[in-house]
Amino acid sequence: MKHLFPILFIFCGLSVWAQSPRETFALANQAYEQGQYQQSVELYQTLIDGGYESASLYYNLGNAYYRQNEAGQALLWYERAHRLAPADRDIRENLEFVYSHTEDNIETLPQFLVVRWWNAVCSIANPRGWMTILIVVLFLLGGAVVLFFLARSYQMRKAGLIASGVMTLVMMLCVGLTVSSSFSAHSRSEAIVTAPMSVIKSSPDQGSVDKFILHEGSKVKISDRVDSWLKVTIADGSKGWVSESDITII
Repeated sequence: MKHLFPILFIFCGLSVWAQSPRETFALANQAYEQGQYQQSVELYQTLIDGGYESASLYYNLGNAYYRQNEAGQALLWYERAHRLAPADRDIRENLEFVYSHTEDNIETLPQFLVVRWWNAVCSIANPRGWMTILIVVLFLLGGAVVLFFLARSYQMRKAGLIASGVMTLVMMLCVGLTVSSSFSAHSRSEAIVTAPMSVIKSSPDQGSVDKFILHEGSKVKISDRVDSWLKVTIADGSKGWVSESDITII
């Protein structure tokens, strides 16, 4: 009987990999609906380990972790889902809801109006979406240029010139939004505290002064690294050093 469990484990593992990703995803969803949250986590993670990624996969994994009262992991996967689908309302609402129930009540520093506007516009689409919009704008710009050079009447040439100018401005805006969105989506400068509690130090040394404490689910920005210590900043501007093992990069 001692050898039975490894054999069963190997058999179950092979059966999961023998299934298509769609079937595994469906089984994970079914396990979630039946309240078998740990099993659903394992099945979702199997897909991720196999190289699959999607907003719905990350979102569902976040839901499964939340049902197990693991706020840190839930927020981690919600954030990753949000990067793939920034305009998804369900993801945004779940992020806001779980953040509002984390233990640390950190006051966010106010942002300039232009920065808030830019971030809001960036969140309309992911990098692929902005790239698609940029390609459409380039086609429209090309059409406006052709109209300007080939039109015979003064009015049509004038319309082509104006359209070319407008499309050029829109193109420049789309380039900036595409670059900004891509940078945000692939940035490794943000992380979630996944340890139950993390003591933030004044320097990258276990024996240094304790500055403040963060609890599971808090979001931090990383600005520096020294060995296994990371320098982080929280929403209110406070800074300190945290052990790498206490956080997970988004």
